Amino acid sequence: MNQQAPSESPVYRFPEACDYLKFGETTLRGLVANGTIPVVRVGRSIRFTQWALDEYLRDAESQSAEVKDATGDGMTTRRW
Repeated sequence: MNQQAPSESPVYRFPEACDYLKFGETTLRGLVANGTIPVVRVGRSIRFTQWALDEYLRDAESQSAEVKDATGDGMTTRRW
């Protein structure tokens, strides 16, 4: 996969970033507030680079792990 440098990455407004990540507005605002997803501030507006959104998705994917089911019946599930 061809990765773009942050300076060459498309820029998204808040609603577009929500659509791109398939997240609700509240979830994305929480990730921004705790610094999980970096933003670019333009005046009072917040912008997201596609590079930063893709980086968040890559990190989330690499942190997913198999977890034993709480019932103890040996089933496993994927955690995101």
